[in-house]
Amino acid sequence: MDVSNTPFPDVDLDLDAGSGLPPRTPSIPTLETNIINLQPVQRRLPPIRIRRPCYVQDQLPDPVPTLPCRVILIVRDQLKTAVNSLGLWREYLHRPSFDPDSFVPAEDLAKSSQATNQIVSEPAPTASASSGYLHKNCSWGLLTEWLSTGSTTKSYAEAKRLVHDYLLHPEFKLEEMVGYDPHRVAREMDKDNAKSSVLDNFQEASVPIEVPSGSANVPLKTFMIPGLHYRPLTSLIRLAFAHPLATQFHFLPYKLFHTSPHTGETQRVFSEVYNSDVFIKEHDEVQRAKNPPDDPNCSREKVVAALMVWSDLTHLANFGTAKLWPFYMFMGNLSKYVRALPNSGACQHVAYIPSLNDAFGDQLSNWHTKWGKKTHRQDVMTHCKPDYPEKVLLATIRDKGLCLCPQCLVTKTKVPFLGMIQDMEARFGQVQTYLWDKVQSAREWIYKFGRGIKSKAVESLLKETSSVPTVNAFVERLGYSFNLPRMLAPDFMHEFELGVWKSPFTHLIRVLYAARPDGSGVIELDYSLGDYPAFIRLFGPSGSFSTQPGELAHRLVKRLYGITNKRDAAKQIGNHVCRREQAELAQKVRLKQNKLRNVVHWKSIRTSTTLNFEDNREAQWHASINQNNPVDIARLVQSNHGNPTYKNFVRKLKDHLLGRRLGRKFDGDEHDEFTDEERNTVQVYGNKLYEVGTCQINFTTYDNRRDYDTINPKTHPDVMVLSQDDQQNDQPC
Repeated sequence: MDVSNTPFPDVDLDLDAGSGLPPRTPSIPTLETNIINLQPVQRRLPPIRIRRPCYVQDQLPDPVPTLPCRVILIVRDQLKTAVNSLGLWREYLHRPSFDPDSFVPAEDLAKSSQATNQIVSEPAPTASASSGYLHKNCSWGLLTEWLSTGSTTKSYAEAKRLVHDYLLHPEFKLEEMVGYDPHRVAREMDKDNAKSSVLDNFQEASVPIEVPSGSANVPLKTFMIPGLHYRPLTSLIRLAFAHPLATQFHFLPYKLFHTSPHTGETQRVFSEVYNSDVFIKEHDEVQRAKNPPDDPNCSREKVVAALMVWSDLTHLANFGTAKLWPFYMFMGNLSKYVRALPNSGACQHVAYIPSLNDAFGDQLSNWHTKWGKKTHRQDVMTHCKPDYPEKVLLATIRDKGLCLCPQCLVTKTKVPFLGMIQDMEARFGQVQTYLWDKVQSAREWIYKFGRGIKSKAVESLLKETSSVPTVNAFVERLGYSFNLPRMLAPDFMHEFELGVWKSPFTHLIRVLYAARPDGSGVIELDYSLGDYPAFIRLFGPSGSFSTQPGELAHRLVKRLYGITNKRDAAKQIGNHVCRREQAELAQKVRLKQNKLRNVVHWKSIRTSTTLNFEDNREAQWHASINQNNPVDIARLVQSNHGNPTYKNFVRKLKDHLLGRRLGRKFDGDEHDEFTDEERNTVQVYGNKLYEVGTCQINFTTYDNRRDYDTINPKTHPDVMVLSQDDQQNDQPC
């Protein structure tokens, strides 16, 4: 029976909804059963779409309903400050809760700070005082004897600090010094540091190094390198926030702008880490981050702790092989001017990295000899030797491989295009990244299948990107998304200042071409200069990430090495560093308590007859007030009779003094309006003038700091000032 053209009737499905029976599956008409009884339809109604009930439809299982999205509303309480006298103004993304720059005294803005003056001090004499000199009292003689004998590292400045800051302290009692033993006190301080919640002693650990055997049938061997001294980063962060310098931390980033008073043009200014693009980006990410699991309802302010790490190998002795590889940490929340002061306390010692000793080489050689293999010293030690460039070591790339730069994948053949557009495009388009999968595959070839580091299987994975089969600790701990090249800032001091700027540029280029006629020396020297513009926008000026603070920090470990017994020097240096930190904290707390109690500081007993730059940094100028070289005015005028310079000298002197006392602007001091009666009000005490050798002129530098210039008739007599004459052709004074 052909029913292909027979229309189906409308079907009314009765599901027995009101019968009280359980629902049943409806019977759909089929061709064999229902088609025969169909009656012709005279009037065709529009077709009705029949939908199956939900319980008979073949539905896929729905996923578990997701939780409602967490909506974080970031309120932009944007704030713009007024333009100051230098044309600078700030733009905050949020209203700051604290501005440390509002409380910076004038002495902290001076470049010649006391913290730097303490580094260079006049050495003490190596011989005892002359027997012909009679001391004022016995105490002076005993102290001079102590200063002139024993260690030669003592200085006059330190002896003066010992007397005025400690021996004359009202809380110092001589009778309490009976039985004093510095070794016992040092051991007690170490025990206190171990119990402190802020200060942590250095911990000692061993570093495992896995060395492949070179054969698939021989398992690898792990060698333990002892002597790693370190402190956890969390303890150092707590110490930094408990330090008195924490009052100068900048937690809220801002953008600094300069508006020209002449053209009205506004430009972005990069001056510190905390007004750079990276700090602003990290601050926004922290604000959007979830609260810690242990405190989900935390309402405290979220801030960024900018950690800046320096690492460099240093020699501890002028003669000998003693060396140390320290890791230093600075807080980027501090101004770069504070971080640059060696004695400011901004530097934190993180770790002292041990070197591979001769015993490791002997064990490695014996192990390979045992299995009939050649010593793989050249292969294994290529990226482990302590004198390897720090950048290449941290970036885990090859030294002088196909790609020289740890920032990008530009090959050696394209290095001469430095400064061109194609070079800039290659730098940003071919960024160096850590290839975790390829490194793990290469390590599997080496450690599991016994292939060599220079084998074809390993080179095919790593050679193209100049990678090495080394697990990078930063990527392993911080995740694959960690931007490793961005961590390695350019080294302005070593790459540019010491390489080019200190010597005539053309002569240095000739020397490099003479050493390497192919010009490769020039390429290696200045290729990194192309990375500076991008890093300045990200991290601020080059002074923020300069290696100079790390180099200056070496001075401390070198001095501390001199007071050790040279055995296990790294451990002793770490103990001395912890004691210094404890003493500095105690000193800061004591000085703060004295100020809070409104007690007249005991240093007020010290009097001085001279005024130096540290006494008043806001004054425009100052000179010494000593009276060692008096000059009688009458004799001065009489001895220079006939000299036109001294004509009407007394009247001009009084006019000058009157003009200064009345606050008038200096215009040549031709004050004809002063009467004799007014001049008689000026009386020179003793009718004497006093000669001084120097005069210091204070001024504000271009970077909004305070500095001074010294006028000395003997060493610095040439001075240029504004002329008071209106004639155009006059020479400057």
